[in-house]
Amino acid sequence: MYKSNLNDHNKHIFDLVRALELPFGHYAITSSSGPMGATGLREIHDAGIIADDYLWEILAREYKPIQKDGITKIVLSKGLVKIMGKGSFFNNYSDTDPDIIHQIKTADILDGLPFVKLDYVRLFKHRSARQKDLIDIQIIDQYINTHGDK
Repeated sequence: MYKSNLNDHNKHIFDLVRALELPFGHYAITSSSGPMGATGLREIHDAGIIADDYLWEILAREYKPIQKDGITKIVLSKGLVKIMGKGSFFNNYSDTDPDIIHQIKTADILDGLPFVKLDYVRLFKHRSARQKDLIDIQIIDQYINTHGDK
């Protein structure tokens, strides 16, 4: 497990997630806002969350999901928290990649919040291979080389 290293800005965004009181075991914070923000590798702009079907259904009844840029999500806390479910985004990944349920169940707990494993974030960034993802991969690799892979 990685060590938390929150700056004040990132802490504020993760505090917004805490305030939602989402049921533990049904979500994990993912993408660059996940372990990259929690470990202090980057300042984040929002918290991207993956939710299992149970949590997605509860939230979708209370809040209206929106679709933007091919991603279906529930946007909360003035746009600072974005929740995605199983069918929320394109999936051009391999059948052997960890699905949402596996990512949630194996999440690392940092400061009491579940974060998708940094290795999985790296894997999906490698699959997307956008310029910003390639930069993040370099940052993740440097962190892993310095701190180890667990």
